[in-house]
Amino acid sequence: MRDTVTLGTPHLGAPLERGVHTLTHTLARLPETRPLAKLLAARSVGIKDLRRGTLVEGDWIDQDLDARTPGRHTHVPLHDGARHFVVLATLAADPTARTADLLGDLLVPPRSACGDAGDGDRLAFPPDHVHRLGRLHHFDLLNHPQVYAQIRSWLETRPEGAHPSAPAGP
Repeated sequence: MRDTVTLGTPHLGAPLERGVHTLTHTLARLPETRPLAKLLAARSVGIKDLRRGTLVEGDWIDQDLDARTPGRHTHVPLHDGARHFVVLATLAADPTARTADLLGDLLVPPRSACGDAGDGDRLAFPPDHVHRLGRLHHFDLLNHPQVYAQIRSWLETRPEGAHPSAPAGP
């Protein structure tokens, strides 16, 4: 593997899942709202993993994923020997503004997309390997021309030159 590119990936989890988890516990307290809590608790394991960005199977095997307190979370560093890139979106016009951090792309905040926990578990994405786009939401990342152009630029520009099997430029 030579390169990875993530598009709005919630490396540190997603606030929406954390909110639904808290709401589920709150609704479970009253008999009138328990059926709704049961419905919300039926989320898939994959969605529940988004609470903290869990990747390691041992962090959820034989664990109560609906427990109020956070479960185990193993930090998984980026693969050595490959280049790693991030494209993230924000609803804010200026993707570096404080409002961009608050709004994110509606699903994933920039800190989570960059894997920046603010502690020693930070993922090592070099600043020039992070591309921030303003006025876009999470699903815009799937087919936006600016995303494609940035990925193409990163993959064509290599310290050792383009891969021999890479197609010629446009």
